[in-house]
Amino acid sequence: MSIIFHPEDTWVITRLSKAYRLRLTQTGTEWSGQYIDTNNSTHFSGTIVNGRGITLIHFLQTTPNNGYYAVHAGKLVHSDAIKGHWYDTAGHAGAFTLERDPNLAQSIDNARERAIANRISSPDPINLFPPTTAGVIPANDANRNVHPAFDCPSSMPDLPNSQIFGVVEGSVSYPAVTYLERSLPSTPDWIATAEPAEPTEVFRFVSSCLEIGCRQFGNGRCQLAQRIVQGFPPVTQALPTCAIRQSCRWWHQEREAACLRCPQIVRTNYALPTPIRRGGEGIFDLSTTVRHSDDHTTL
Repeated sequence: MSIIFHPEDTWVITRLSKAYRLRLTQTGTEWSGQYIDTNNSTHFSGTIVNGRGITLIHFLQTTPNNGYYAVHAGKLVHSDAIKGHWYDTAGHAGAFTLERDPNLAQSIDNARERAIANRISSPDPINLFPPTTAGVIPANDANRNVHPAFDCPSSMPDLPNSQIFGVVEGSVSYPAVTYLERSLPSTPDWIATAEPAEPTEVFRFVSSCLEIGCRQFGNGRCQLAQRIVQGFPPVTQALPTCAIRQSCRWWHQEREAACLRCPQIVRTNYALPTPIRRGGEGIFDLSTTVRHSDDHTTL
């Protein structure tokens, strides 16, 4: 069966108009977890049951040494939400919802809509204007098993140990990356949430920098990061909260200058290249890197 509760996910349980965040882990049909924002030893454990096209979930909440128990039973109403009813030994009862952190789910929805709108904005996005690429471009002889000291923050989902660290929200003209508290593995389930857009239109991926195995790398430096810093305006005044900064190639090479420009980066973009319309072909090599707009940069 497919995994509902990934260990990297944050879930929110709502009962009696109060919401609490949980970290849950699933093994087969069994799962367990605990609160993550409170100093509380409560433990959750449950089972997932599939049958006749319906997924049912029941679980027990226990608090050691005080005799508190709560029983929950519900139904998976979509991939990010469970709804049902609960009863506890304190005499409380009612409806509950258990949802994957709605901020993340909403961010993915927003990013997918932006990517689709981005394609529509181009007269013929697939044929006339192939996507610009702002990220790793593996050389033909690239060794995909290298493990250098730094990570590439504009990678692809199919590279070894690739993870999702950001979701590209914003608009067609002004894309804006929402950075995740913790990186997520780029599993097929996560990749599928980008459809019908491409994963690299919706997510920012990180994996080991290929260094000389990437056509964006030269003279011991990431040339893409250097061009971004030289040609793009900052889009934030403070360093964004970022889960990968300590291992990020761009940060170690360009420091704050890269981080202040990073939220506008989209690895794959099908919209009409603005520099071609504005006569700015000389700003960047559009065939392999980026393009520059009036006040903001899209890649």
